[in-house]
Amino acid sequence: MAAFAATHFDWATGPSYRTLPSVTNQSPAAKPAYTCRSPPTGLHTLVPSVERAMDPHVSKARCYSPNTLPGLNTANALRIMEGMDFYATAERSKIITDIAVPTWMELRTAAESMLYKLEYLSVSQEVIVTHPSGVHEALHVLAKPITELALAHDKGFLVEWNRDIRIILPDNEFIDRIPDFAFAEQGEPSPKYRIIFECAWSQSDVELDAKVADWFDVPEVLAIICLEIDEENKFHSPPPPDSDDCETKEGFFAAVATRPPLSAISFGGEKWVEDLSSITMKIHHRRNVTDRFNILPAPGNVVELEQQQQKVDAYVAEIVAEVITLERLREYLGARETQFNLNWETFYQELDKRLLDEAYLRYSTWTRSRVRRAEKKRPREREGLSTRSTASEEVLALVKKKPRLD
Repeated sequence: MAAFAATHFDWATGPSYRTLPSVTNQSPAAKPAYTCRSPPTGLHTLVPSVERAMDPHVSKARCYSPNTLPGLNTANALRIMEGMDFYATAERSKIITDIAVPTWMELRTAAESMLYKLEYLSVSQEVIVTHPSGVHEALHVLAKPITELALAHDKGFLVEWNRDIRIILPDNEFIDRIPDFAFAEQGEPSPKYRIIFECAWSQSDVELDAKVADWFDVPEVLAIICLEIDEENKFHSPPPPDSDDCETKEGFFAAVATRPPLSAISFGGEKWVEDLSSITMKIHHRRNVTDRFNILPAPGNVVELEQQQQKVDAYVAEIVAEVITLERLREYLGARETQFNLNWETFYQELDKRLLDEAYLRYSTWTRSRVRRAEKKRPREREGLSTRSTASEEVLALVKKKPRLD
């Protein structure tokens, strides 16, 4: 795997030092009690000062996507979900409307075996059905230093992922959301969620902006960090195959093994994952500031990429210090003789692996589409065929709900 910019601190083997730049220009945004640009605190010795862009954070628009489907009751909603095909157009989510609260409470339990990510908006009675993707797992690798930080202070902080969180709204309305990753303070009767991470793989900006707006309805949430990964062109499944022959996962991977990291994945004359057009880190802070960082590796941009990574490290360290206190962060980093870095190198390697998995899922689902059409013409019990490939089950198992790290 090619190197992606600078070496970073390896949480398994020890520190690797680098000199971080200092930028004197300051944003006119309102500041908390301490920031990485406030010399008296001492945080500037741990992370660099960074120039901050100014943008109002997203509006509260509730239009999620045009893929809205009708729904009436639990049985009807389950039938709609069973008929959803996310791989034909690489859509990540669909909406089922007209789901009342009692039906939602039944549906969330009845649909657990389907391994979909379900979220709910009581005010509009909508269920958002999201197809899980292994690509999101790369975010957990990137945020591993935050997990290590929480474990080091297990009496006071924790991290969670793929766990339902209810956002209480006025007039007894609520939103049930499932963040991809969350950093929280221990609390009673439930944790206080302070930093939310969301990963968007080929998702619309409208959907992601709606999530950001929802999370800011939680008073304790300080920031939402969004990792957005986009392909150059939206994937559309090729015309149905002439046969149901499917290459094994091992054979597929071997055939594409010589491609450059994070590049397009082609097999059998078709492109199953496009070249990435962008990898963007958007950090939305409650101070009405949104900062954007381009972290897509590209030929010739090693210096620029490292600078973007350093700015992200600085900003995330600042936000973490606002949550756990500066003194705790200094003590934690001082004991390890290092600065605060996210796991950049390992993140890019993990992302490339997940893109390969995604490409094979698209390919294998396409090859089996001929089998599924045949199933519709004959009773299922006579066929003994599964509508979901083994490869699909293998990757979907990676995104099952994880236990809370108490």
